[in-house]
Amino acid sequence: ISPKALLASKVYSFELQIGELFENGYFENLDEESLFIVITALVYEPRKGEPKPMLNKKIKRIKKDLHRFISHLHRQERSFRVFPLSKVFYFHLSEAAQLWFNQAAFSRLNKVCQVDEGEIVRYFRMSIQVMREIRSSKALNTVFRNKLSFCLERVNRDVVDAEKQLKQQF
Repeated sequence: ISPKALLASKVYSFELQIGELFENGYFENLDEESLFIVITALVYEPRKGEPKPMLNKKIKRIKKDLHRFISHLHRQERSFRVFPLSKVFYFHLSEAAQLWFNQAAFSRLNKVCQVDEGEIVRYFRMSIQVMREIRSSKALNTVFRNKLSFCLERVNRDVVDAEKQLKQQF
């Protein structure tokens, strides 16, 4: 089995996008903050009519790279008559993800996005789950695995930490 297939076998729902990005070395070039932004953009689904966010330079660059990537992937899918097309990346939570990664208080996140608090928690938890799935693959090198571990330590905290929340209930 190829390293891409080995990785994709551990990821549920986003295996094609993650497998292709991995094979192309895209993740290797990202810092931990950007990694969290990318995974959050992958899992996020905006509500119908939700306005597009204003993005800073760093996030615009990531969005541009991923738009090229997904456009290429969609062309391939169409050529093989694969439908529905793979999910695109939505950057509505990107600035909130950036703040959260940099240890901002949760109360600050609503000021940079139009998403309610419960949805922010839900999508950050989904991002954490996807990063854990990726990290569980034997296809990763130590540098990438450590990058994921550091990212998880930074973002799995406070109200986003589901395990901590469960322990507090008992």
